[in-house]
Amino acid sequence: YETDSDDIAPAHLITATNVSSAEANEYLSLIAESDAAFSQLVEYFSQQKEKTVICMFGDHNPKFSDDDFYDSLYAQTPGLTEEEKQFNLYTTPFVIWANYDIKEQSDLNISANYLGGLLLQTAGIPGNAYFNYLDALREEYPVVTSNGYEDKEGNVYQWSGQMDEFADYRTLQYKYLFAN
Repeated sequence: YETDSDDIAPAHLITATNVSSAEANEYLSLIAESDAAFSQLVEYFSQQKEKTVICMFGDHNPKFSDDDFYDSLYAQTPGLTEEEKQFNLYTTPFVIWANYDIKEQSDLNISANYLGGLLLQTAGIPGNAYFNYLDALREEYPVVTSNGYEDKEGNVYQWSGQMDEFADYRTLQYKYLFAN
């Protein structure tokens, strides 16, 4: 998140509270810029007649060179385990917006691998066998990431290292990512 250039500096500097971090300030400022750009995008498509669905998400939180920013955040939430802290680094909110009525949902806790299927479902577009498989897997394990996975009861697990969890998912993922 280092720009070192006045050409791409954010219009308004947002400053982190309770921690002194130039990286965090720049990141937060650029997030504010992204929010403003997303607002303009939504405003534009809200005026269009063609049905439009927009999904915005990120795949992880930033990695700062100094851990003070995250230590300060985690200190505000007592009782977080190290596993939960690791999961939080890869948890990113998302939004699915449409310029027509769609089913509203909030507080969905899913990983990015499920967003494609959720987007198709939200838009009323039938998925293929792969997306149908992911929808079924999401019911039992709503979060599957490189750091581990979470079941529908909210229990967090780390990978065993044996590569034996989710064998069918691993095979299908490989097929759709690399074998096509």
